[in-house]
Amino acid sequence: MVFAYGGAMIFPELAAEMRRPRDFIKGMALAQIVIFVLYLVYGCVIYGLQGQYTLALAYQGVSKYSWQTVSNVIALITELLQTSTGLSQARFSMFRLPKG
Repeated sequence: MVFAYGGAMIFPELAAEMRRPRDFIKGMALAQIVIFVLYLVYGCVIYGLQGQYTLALAYQGVSKYSWQTVSNVIALITELLQTSTGLSQARFSMFRLPKG
């Protein structure tokens, strides 16, 4: 759940680039509500299917090994994309530091 809010570090930049920065609050509130509802639905479905023995990585509780492997590959690709995005954000913010 902690990593779900990893994009929060770019919120000020997004708001600054908007034509009407005050609309950012409405957009962020709507996004948070959607994210919360999706997490809640996903958690309820997984807990309903796997019960109290749900693993930390819910897709590891799937009985077929092939589905576990597919899920691991998708997770690996997602991690690589997140890492590259984080590196590009760091590179971008490095050039925006004030001089002085």
